[in-house]
Amino acid sequence: MTIYTIIFAFFAACGVFVQRQYENLVLGISLLFLLFFMGTRYEVGCDYKGYLNRYENTSVYSSIFDAIGSPEPAFRFLEIFTKTTGLPFVWLTFISTALAVTCYWVFLKNTAKPMLILALLFPIMMTQLGMSGIRQAIAVGLLLVAATSFMNGRRITTALWIALGAQFHISVAVFLPIALLAGREISLRQIVAAALLLSPIALLLVGDRIDTYQDRYIDEIYGDQSSAGASYRYILNFVPAALFIYFRKTVRSKFPREYQILFIFAIATLALSPLIVLSTFALHRLNFYVMPFTIMMAVYMIYCIPTYRERMLTLLIPIGAYGGYSVLWQMSSYHYQVCYANYQSFLTL
Repeated sequence: MTIYTIIFAFFAACGVFVQRQYENLVLGISLLFLLFFMGTRYEVGCDYKGYLNRYENTSVYSSIFDAIGSPEPAFRFLEIFTKTTGLPFVWLTFISTALAVTCYWVFLKNTAKPMLILALLFPIMMTQLGMSGIRQAIAVGLLLVAATSFMNGRRITTALWIALGAQFHISVAVFLPIALLAGREISLRQIVAAALLLSPIALLLVGDRIDTYQDRYIDEIYGDQSSAGASYRYILNFVPAALFIYFRKTVRSKFPREYQILFIFAIATLALSPLIVLSTFALHRLNFYVMPFTIMMAVYMIYCIPTYRERMLTLLIPIGAYGGYSVLWQMSSYHYQVCYANYQSFLTL
C-alpha cells in the first residue's frame, strides 16, 4: 500500500466517522499535514523540474517590479522574491502550497462535510494538481474562496478573488461570469446571459496563453498523450453533475446557501462535454476547476438521504470511485511511476 493510498484511506475514515463538532479541528490538522507533505516534496510531480528550471533561471539581481507586466505576475513575484532573498527552491513550493492550502481551509470549513470532501479531493486535486501544477492549484484555491464570497452574496469580492487567481493562472478568468450572479435568484437563462456578457473578456485575458500551456505542459513535459486521462477524470465530474440536476430540488431544500453555486457548476460541468472531442487539453485544465464542486455535489446529495444506513452505504460509491481511480492510476500510469512513485521530502533528506 502506497503512502497516497494510506492518506486517502485515513482522510476518508475521518470524513465518515469523525463527529461534526470535531471536524474543523481534524480538518485543520489534516491541512497542516498536507502543507508539509506537499510543500516540502523533493523531485515529486511532473512539473517539478519545470518550476525548478524557472527558479534557477531567475536572476538574483531581479527586481520584484520585473513581475509587473509579465504573464501571471503574482507567481512571477513569488519566484523573484524567493530567489532574490536567497531562499532555496523548496521555499517556493512551500509558500505556493501554503497559499493553496489556506484557500482550501477557507472553503472547506464552510461546507457541511469538510473531511469527506477533503478525502475525495486528495487523489486528484491534491496529488495530481497540488503536487505538480502549483500555479493552477493556487488559482483553483482562489476560485474556491470566490465561491465562499458568492455564497455570501458578495459580487465584487467574488470577482476580485477570481481576478487575483488569474494573476497565478490566467485560465481561471473564464469563471468571471459567476460574479454577476452572486446574491441573486438565478435561472439557466441568467447563467447563459452572464457567460455571454463576460466570457469574451475572459477569453481575451486568456489569449495566446493557451498555446503556451500546450507547448509547456503538454508537449514538453508529458508528450502528445498527456491529456488522455482528462476524459476519465471528466466522468468523475459528469456523473455527480448530472445527478445533481435531477435531484436539485432536494439539495436546495436542505442546503439552500450552497445550492446556487452548485447549480452553476453543474451546468458548467455538463457544458464541458463537447471538449472530449474538441480539445482534451482544455478539458484537462477545466476539469480541475469544476471538480471541487462536483465532489461537493456528490457529498451533499448523499447527505440528503434520510436513512442513516442507506446514507452510509451510498457513501461507499464516491469513496470507491475516487479510491479506485487512485489505485488504478498508481498501478497503470507511466507518469505516476516517473513523477510520484518515489515520494521524498526535503525534511528527510
